[in-house]
Amino acid sequence: MFVKPFLQSLLWETETTFSADLNALHSEGGPTPLSTFFDLKSFSYYTNVSLVEWSNVKIADIPGTKPEKLSCWGWHDERLLQRYNVHTDFWPPPGQLTVPSSISTSMTFPAIEVLASQSQDEWLTSMAIKYFGSTSNAPAFPDQQLLCFDNLFYVPSTHFVDGAVDRHYQIEEFDPQDPVWKNVGRHLRFSASLDAIANDLLYSLLGSSKKPYVAVHIRQGDFLEMGRVTANVSESYSIAVREVQEELAIRQRGGILGLGPKRRNKKLPVLFATDSDDPAFVKQLTKMGWIYIDHKEFATVQRFGGWYPGVLDSAILSRSSGFIGCGHLTSSALIFFARRLMNNSSLQDEDEIVG
Repeated sequence: MFVKPFLQSLLWETETTFSADLNALHSEGGPTPLSTFFDLKSFSYYTNVSLVEWSNVKIADIPGTKPEKLSCWGWHDERLLQRYNVHTDFWPPPGQLTVPSSISTSMTFPAIEVLASQSQDEWLTSMAIKYFGSTSNAPAFPDQQLLCFDNLFYVPSTHFVDGAVDRHYQIEEFDPQDPVWKNVGRHLRFSASLDAIANDLLYSLLGSSKKPYVAVHIRQGDFLEMGRVTANVSESYSIAVREVQEELAIRQRGGILGLGPKRRNKKLPVLFATDSDDPAFVKQLTKMGWIYIDHKEFATVQRFGGWYPGVLDSAILSRSSGFIGCGHLTSSALIFFARRLMNNSSLQDEDEIVG
């Protein structure tokens, strides 16, 4: 939920953003406040954005709270605020403001700025007549003072080709200059509680939470089903790991990593995360000496909840000394950017993309 949600404004205006609970698309996690995983006080300090979670506005899952209504822009009524006894109605935005992404129809940030600054009553009236027969039978129109959107994940940054907007932008085409990262993502830090769990997991894997390591992220799952990756990726990832280890060895000899003489010329341990549930695939990688971030063995879901396997993977992968990720994958891209930020560098030679 955003008041003036276009990200370009975040650097020079103080805005109030209402954050709905996170809802998992690729995990078992239930509705979870954003502050569970991220340090929102730090984010507000660096972005000058006042961030309020709905859990600070109304008590969730308590019967008898005052029922309220909120009209939003979007296509899917996911009832994200139902646990706060807030009923949401969704209105499709004007077609000229929409743009297709790789998966779902969405809007660009300039289009969202238009919704925030211009009246859409004429369009909304036509939609009310079309879907409800009249404006009197329709829900309230979206409020310009409290803009509400169902899902901003697929909102792309505007790309221009030959002076025209590229309407075939892929959501995975994400670069460090994208305002989504530059103005927002780079200021999000994992919460202290999540960092503590990540330390425990690293200790169980390596015997230390401080030991340097190389990390590998291998997407299978739905990508395998869609034909975007193949199951025979171990050789290509192995080559990439070897190249990263060689680059790290050069840096070690120069003392860049500060590993000391006892660690010189020694390969770092390799941790890997994957969404594959194929034991044979995992075994193929562990046979190479790689260490599987095994959330079943760590009992991550049972101890902390369904969100934590994926979030902990991101935290651990982003701490690595060298990283090998999957091409055309947003989560790998974000890990690349996070590592560059942590290392205060625009390019990391010890990073590789496979696929």
